[in-house]
Amino acid sequence: MTPTQALLDEFLASQPGSAGRLLDGMETEDAVAAIDIMDEETAARALQHMTPAQAAACVERLPPGRVAPLIARLPIPLSAGLLRRVGDPTAAAVLDGLAVELSGPLSTLLSHPELTAGAIMDPRVLTASVDANREEALAVVARHPAHLYYYLYVLDATHRLVGVLDLAELMVLPAGAQLEAVMIRDVVRLRADSPLVSVMAHPAWRDLDALPVVDAQDLFLGVLRHRRIRQLAQRIPASGDDDVRHTLLALGELFWLGLSGLMQGLTPDALGPSTSAPRDGTTR
Repeated sequence: MTPTQALLDEFLASQPGSAGRLLDGMETEDAVAAIDIMDEETAARALQHMTPAQAAACVERLPPGRVAPLIARLPIPLSAGLLRRVGDPTAAAVLDGLAVELSGPLSTLLSHPELTAGAIMDPRVLTASVDANREEALAVVARHPAHLYYYLYVLDATHRLVGVLDLAELMVLPAGAQLEAVMIRDVVRLRADSPLVSVMAHPAWRDLDALPVVDAQDLFLGVLRHRRIRQLAQRIPASGDDDVRHTLLALGELFWLGLSGLMQGLTPDALGPSTSAPRDGTTR
């Protein structure tokens, strides 16, 4: 690492907000030049703390091969928010440069309109078939431990959400027990096309840490976690006027800051399991 890179890294680590403002105040070409000499972790942190307009402008001027590793270090909702703000050719080129396990979830989020539940959900969630038994469900958990989040969503043959099972309960089931016989069937859920202003005001957040997201046909799409909603809500002044809240979200910067506040470790798995007590979005 060169002395310049070391200085940039230290500045971004100790004063990320100030560093972001500094890069925002530069001409775009100068900001691109500064980002281009950073290592991947530092450059990803820089993009996080810039305004969305300047970050997108820089991404469009960097080679897609340079951008893809930076996108891979950001939480998926933040990556999706950035790719929405660049031209379609740039976004497509960046997605082509990502591993399928990341490009697939990103493409899913980008397929939903901005400022909806589907646009910021986590599509990488463990599921099991309603026909599965305890051993088959545990095998799913063992194969994908990075996507473990306290509970397992149960889908029918058409991928509709039909139930959920707490993982602690799964562990103590008798051998051979069928998920259908023990799962919770009445699951509180969000529609993917629900606007964020209504999602943020959903009464279920008073008691629950996560809610599954489904489409109009009840097909399971992913999960939206309360901490994302909390982080976004903290950036928006309290108001009973949904039009005002929607306008503030639509400004882009507030939405971006709400997502960027979720950054933890600059890795794709940074939005993994919460440390709070598990609450599965169900009623018995």
